[in-house]
Amino acid sequence: MKTCLLLLIACVASSAFAGRKYVAFGWEFENATPSNILQIVDSLDRTHLDGVGLYPRFTDRQGRMIKAKLMDMPALEWEDLEPWVPVLRELSSHRSMRESLMKSICAPTNRLAWTDDAAWRRVSLTMRRLARLAREGGLKGLWVDDEEYHRQSQYYWRPGDPPYESLCEMARGRGREVFSAIFSEYPGATIFFFRFFTRVHAYFNCDDTASASRARGDVWPSFLNGLLDVLPPTARLVDGCEYAYRFDSQKNEYYMGYALQKSRFANLADAANRAKYLAQVLSAPAMYMDKYVNPETSRWYAPPLNGSRANRFAADISQAVHAADEYVWLWGERHCWADWRGKMPQRKSISLETWEEKLPGIMETMSFCKSPHNFAAERLALLRQSGRFAPLNANPRCRSDPQNGDDLAKPYSSWADPSGGIAGRFAFDATVGEHDTSSLLAEGVPSGCFVMSSGAVEPGKIYIVGFSAKGDVVGGSVEWQRNGKWDFSIPGISIPLSAPSAKGWRRGLMAIRIPENANGFGLQLHVRQSPGERSWFDNVFYCAAE
Repeated sequence: MKTCLLLLIACVASSAFAGRKYVAFGWEFENATPSNILQIVDSLDRTHLDGVGLYPRFTDRQGRMIKAKLMDMPALEWEDLEPWVPVLRELSSHRSMRESLMKSICAPTNRLAWTDDAAWRRVSLTMRRLARLAREGGLKGLWVDDEEYHRQSQYYWRPGDPPYESLCEMARGRGREVFSAIFSEYPGATIFFFRFFTRVHAYFNCDDTASASRARGDVWPSFLNGLLDVLPPTARLVDGCEYAYRFDSQKNEYYMGYALQKSRFANLADAANRAKYLAQVLSAPAMYMDKYVNPETSRWYAPPLNGSRANRFAADISQAVHAADEYVWLWGERHCWADWRGKMPQRKSISLETWEEKLPGIMETMSFCKSPHNFAAERLALLRQSGRFAPLNANPRCRSDPQNGDDLAKPYSSWADPSGGIAGRFAFDATVGEHDTSSLLAEGVPSGCFVMSSGAVEPGKIYIVGFSAKGDVVGGSVEWQRNGKWDFSIPGISIPLSAPSAKGWRRGLMAIRIPENANGFGLQLHVRQSPGERSWFDNVFYCAAE
């Protein structure tokens, strides 16, 4: 089952994706205090999450519960929040909590008049103290959910408001006021918006966003431009593009959403703020978990892919990871990431069955998608620890065959670009090696590669490939084969190299999935050399990941 989940993961992968992070939001955290989450944080540590969306649920000095509707409440007092700093510090020290954020701005139950100085002063003071709590508690920052749950049209012109142009200026001033307060306490904060400029879906197809905003009476872009006015270079913003809940990877919609957020929606930033927007607003696609478990009758339903809804999730999250600047966020309502059983009551609508139990294997899928390199390193360590590491390469130590001398023998071959007229030399070297005295040697090859052919492999199966290289311009990649012939229509995989060891050896390591339309691959070990220049490759292997 776990292998099947990975059948739909894209071929193109890079260890640069190690920088991708998963942040989970949802109903399971809504009623949980930081102390409640501490009870189950070990369970979260067993997932591949990097953070969660916390809610400001604290008891104050009088024992009253502070709730999440912060724009309706009196200004928070620091004396009520300060006792929670040590709890948050302990929580944020866990691996699964390092990217956690605290809920902040939300749509009010009763609309705040944009002309009400006292109301916005109260909101700014609350946000200042919440930002301080996040900073001192070790959280990454704050999160914002602007959705109009109470139908107050907070960010739209309403009868009785000043004229639209005046209201826009007023909203921009309130944005400066609120976010200046936040950044004064936490200049390095990440502010995670479920929707930044992507709040209005209709803007996807709009060339004149300013005119469209005016036609809708929309002042949200003005409010955000106030934020951009005071955005320090140390802070980051995230546009969660919540409309990605409906995206379908089979239509490449995650890539489309990324491109539009970087281009069309940039027009909503004032010209003076455009550079800040492009440099400091990250694109973070959303994954709506419930659509992978909801019944077919639900309007939020994702059908199976190749017979499995877990396969559908795998295809979607693979593309979402590729289309993210740094974060992929996951919203869930029906199930949980943590094992809450026996810890605290949840909404009756929430099943305590975890997402992994409901969609078996998604943790492995998330690990593979986030970083094929890290996945390979972790799996290889387990294989070696258990004694199950079995290289399928017949000659992983790159030793010369006495019958062939220095001539290459299976599974190795070579190719050189004939356009330069100089082929150079490919051979075994019996004097140099990473840990012994044997390796592959390339000398004076302007452009070429060794090729280690896999032979027949099973489509859909995960393999680990690795090698060591020594030289100036050296590298590795995987290209696909079908029935012994190259198929370059399937995107290959470049394998980055580590920093050199003391003896100059670099290591390449990657997990790969065999595409459905391939049944073999070639590990290509590339060189570009000057006349007489030498490069070496050693410890070339591939093995099954399971």
